Amino acid sequence: MNRVGAIVCALLLALAISASGAQAGSTGLTFVNEDGVRFDVPAGTGLTARVERDPTSNSPMIHFVLPPDMTLLAMTRDQVGRRIQIYVGCKLVSEPVVRTPISGRQGVLTGAFSLEEAKALADIINNGAPPCPNLSS
Repeated sequence: MNRVGAIVCALLLALAISASGAQAGSTGLTFVNEDGVRFDVPAGTGLTARVERDPTSNSPMIHFVLPPDMTLLAMTRDQVGRRIQIYVGCKLVSEPVVRTPISGRQGVLTGAFSLEEAKALADIINNGAPPCPNLSS
């Protein structure tokens, strides 16, 4: 599927989910570390996302805030210098290197997102997507 097709699919999925609201068991974000430890953040639990502009490059980025009872500390404390995969629904959107253990609830997803794609991903994070049993890049 080409980039335009992928964006259209993401937008349609976001619209379908937005119309129905977050479904029970739907996933907003999924984090997977190099040891295969998976951390799902369900939609509808206080997970929020919004599109912002990177102050340096003016590129779209997605700012997210985890629910009050969740942090990434347990899955990142032993991962410094290693990659962590970040999925929205079944789509791998980022694979950053952990520089320090992540103890807070906020993060930013950056990448080669168009504004439309960033908005569609933020909508999916906010409203949920079906969980993916098998994740791979």
